[in-house]
Amino acid sequence: PIQVVDVGAGLRADLSPATVDVFLAGPEPVIQNLTSEDVVVFVSLAGFTEGSYLVEVDYDVLLDQVRIESINPDTIEVIIRIDDGTFVPTATPTPTSTTAP
Repeated sequence: PIQVVDVGAGLRADLSPATVDVFLAGPEPVIQNLTSEDVVVFVSLAGFTEGSYLVEVDYDVLLDQVRIESINPDTIEVIIRIDDGTFVPTATPTPTSTTAP
């Protein structure tokens, strides 16, 4: 998932897509043990106002032995709106079923 940073006060950002594919390189044991906290993908929206933008995706890799080969897509559409307090999910939750004993 893409994190949003530096969005202005009173604004919210809708991303399309909300996730990207990240292709990594590094030692196999390190790659196999990666978690989502080890690679952070984000867009910085400092200075952006209401409107629609194409924004380049940025990243931080928190492990020295791992590097990013590519991000797909590397540019996403961001729509910035006034935050009116209503929540619009960026992804549809997957329903789960439970079975009663």
